[in-house]
Amino acid sequence: MSQRLPTGRAAPAGAAAQLAALAADDLAEGGVLVALTRCTHTSDGTLIDPTGPVVTAGQNADLLYFDT
Repeated sequence: MSQRLPTGRAAPAGAAAQLAALAADDLAEGGVLVALTRCTHTSDGTLIDPTGPVVTAGQNADLLYFDT
């Protein structure tokens, strides 16, 4: 996985989609992709939570979502 991931304002969704597609191609059957996310805030106090885009990207790449 040496491809460069997106940066900037669209980075969370773009990077998540690219990472999920790469993982779907490279994971062995029954393999597990673990994604740790954390929320941050912009300087004006807006919450940035990448969890939704990461889950959506994984599901769009035919990966199953498990929340433990």
